[in-house]
Amino acid sequence: ELNDERDVGRMLLELGGLDLLLGKPEQAIEHLQGALARAVEARSQPDAAQALGSLAAAHLHLGDLDGADEHARKALELVAGREELLDEAGRSQLVLGRSLLERGRLDEAEECFLAADAAFEQPRARMTIHMLLGAGGTLLAILVNSITITYFIGTSRWCKEVSETYRLDMT
Repeated sequence: ELNDERDVGRMLLELGGLDLLLGKPEQAIEHLQGALARAVEARSQPDAAQALGSLAAAHLHLGDLDGADEHARKALELVAGREELLDEAGRSQLVLGRSLLERGRLDEAEECFLAADAAFEQPRARMTIHMLLGAGGTLLAILVNSITITYFIGTSRWCKEVSETYRLDMT
């Protein structure tokens, strides 16, 4: 039953994100608050942090800078020191930075943007490694296929030359 509640919370989180993308921040806040309540009930810090970060973004879309600050800071408290939640930390830092920028607090906003960039750096490095491994695997597959085709073309030519030299009938 606990997983069912977590799954409902995650679905509410997804619905809130979709509402936000569709330009319905008020509706997004309703779904995201439900997602946050379920995450707290299930004691799931990652889900709670994601819900808080999304709530911060929704409040920012509405122009509620205080709400954006509050939710982004709470999300950052939850993700502090958690390597697996660096992307959520980066998103919350971006929202907080935009909120501070809107208030004219440029130095603090710059700090948030730099922290967001640092948070996204490690996942970016992992993605680069995965991309390079994928490209290397693809090149290896092309090389093996090229060698195979070359082998069969060479074998075909050799068979033709042998049959012509020894006047063998290939039919």
